[in-house]
Amino acid sequence: MSVAIPPFLRRHWPALVLAALAAAVAAWARYRIYPGLSFNRDEAVYLWQVETLDQGFLKSTDGGRPGLFLPWLSGARDGSLFTQYTLGWPLVLLAAKVLTGSVASALYAGASLAVIGTYAFAWEVTQRRATAILAATCMVASPIVAIQGGIYLSYLFTLGLGLLFGVGLLSGIRTGRPGRVVIAGALLGWIFFTRPYDGLLWGITFGLYAIIATRHQWRLLVRPFLLVAIGATPLVLATMAYNRSTTGAPLAFPITAVDPLDTFGFGLRRMMPGSGSTQYSLPAGLYALAKHAFFFPWFLLGSYLGIGVAAAGLWRARHRQTTLLIVMMGLMFPLGYLPFWGTWVSGQFTRVSGPIYYLPLYTSIVVLIAIALVEWYPRHHAGVSALGVALVLATLPPAISRLHINNHLSTPQQAWLRSVEAIDGPAIVFVGDTKGHLLFLNPFSANGPQLNDRILYAVDQRPDMLDLIADEPDRRPYLQWASASQEDLGPKEKPVSFDVVLEPVTVARGATLDLQVTAGDPHGESVVAIEVRVDGQSIRRHAPAGTPLPPLTIGPPGGTADLILPPRGVLVITLGYGATEEAALTSPRAQHRMVFRRVGSEVEVLVPANRFVYEKLLDRSEWRHRLITPDLAVAITPSG
Repeated sequence: MSVAIPPFLRRHWPALVLAALAAAVAAWARYRIYPGLSFNRDEAVYLWQVETLDQGFLKSTDGGRPGLFLPWLSGARDGSLFTQYTLGWPLVLLAAKVLTGSVASALYAGASLAVIGTYAFAWEVTQRRATAILAATCMVASPIVAIQGGIYLSYLFTLGLGLLFGVGLLSGIRTGRPGRVVIAGALLGWIFFTRPYDGLLWGITFGLYAIIATRHQWRLLVRPFLLVAIGATPLVLATMAYNRSTTGAPLAFPITAVDPLDTFGFGLRRMMPGSGSTQYSLPAGLYALAKHAFFFPWFLLGSYLGIGVAAAGLWRARHRQTTLLIVMMGLMFPLGYLPFWGTWVSGQFTRVSGPIYYLPLYTSIVVLIAIALVEWYPRHHAGVSALGVALVLATLPPAISRLHINNHLSTPQQAWLRSVEAIDGPAIVFVGDTKGHLLFLNPFSANGPQLNDRILYAVDQRPDMLDLIADEPDRRPYLQWASASQEDLGPKEKPVSFDVVLEPVTVARGATLDLQVTAGDPHGESVVAIEVRVDGQSIRRHAPAGTPLPPLTIGPPGGTADLILPPRGVLVITLGYGATEEAALTSPRAQHRMVFRRVGSEVEVLVPANRFVYEKLLDRSEWRHRLITPDLAVAITPSG
């Protein structure tokens, strides 16, 4: 007995085949290119949010110490921690985990959706099956699908939703089918639930085109636009409800609640409190736009040759009304994101991961490539076939190099997981060099929503580390360090390999503590000097090179200590070499930073200290974390 195949599937089955191929590309990239996640820490934050939702919570507890447990790109309010993201993409990741047992299946769905959306969009604007098939094929073959398809970010998923929204709206208006328009509204609502600003840009793009296309009968759009609003409203309201739950106000989005400077417009901008700020200006935005435009072809089928073919396709289709839509969609996102400083931030690594905010432009370009090839083919079979081969060959060099770089950025990150495999029993792992946020350096340093995991992660260089150790006596404390400094581990053409070291933590206690500082090779200088600073106080010692430095005693008020400690803080010990004490400390070599607190009449200091060297980089010098400081060693012993 034969099974009847619906006419729609008989006609458009290639779209399903190409969607399956896109899913396979994403799966390959996930496991082959990104075995240790990508360099983009948004990915780790999304996964933390999914685990929180999976355990039945919208937010995580801060344990009364938000400074110790706050993840990157997250905020704290009323005893809870929340991410800067709304729920659209995390709920898709959660659904994938519940339905398939793997969060990664959402990535395959996202890549498939982008390809199906490209096919549907090409069909809508050309009404040619061959063009739709070729456009979707070009999308699958573009490196951006592999680069973005293997990571836990929402860009491909949102692209697919946006394209299907537009197709649903326009085809619903064209065929007079209101059900399609309502579904299109729901898709637009989900985009808003995922990336609110993208929802606005998608709505403007297709809404404006619909107005232009029916400008002589614009009243016919009133009903479809109302139906879109009906479809989108539940998800817009859900977004506002989530905003109210996390930020306290329906119209206050989590991203600006985390840091009000992380917003649209020009001026002073910053990603997180405590991180570096940027004066974002129109020239900076235009520079970022030009930079994205230059690297855009590296992630496209045919690279710069593909751009040339697309230009030819644009010329051939210049008199068609739907070409305006192709151009509008391609320009809306680069121009729409110009006032957002994230364009400048992403420009720092666009050559590694592609212009992530400009993905709709890829669809516009591949549709134009398909238009050119399909229209040339009847008269130039051999030439178009040769051009197809040339497009593939032009894709390979940038694609291979980009995949190689992303793999070399990802693979060393598995060391974070390996370093804790030997931990037996409950533990606290303080992640070193985190710049004050979990998930910033170690992408696997996420805690459960109740902070009751066997391994509890926390940041370093905070005095309440000692409070946490005291409050969790059953947990063994460790410090986790990368062998390279955080500044060296960002995305770059030549990624830095690194290992991860796990060190047991001890607490030195005493009524007073003696610090014996030992210097290394004086590098030909005559004087070695140290400065010990805390809470506005400082004390200096120096000695001839090659002779021991005198010990220092630290302790509470009322004693005989050389340096009186406040109730808690970070003790900073700096060492340098020079002709005089002043010269030595003007050009320091190494530094240790020790967390301490006073408990009753005793002093506690966390050991080991954070260790830094002073390095010159280009036109400036800065402190960078190191596992070992040959120029400086500090021994701590109780003296009372």
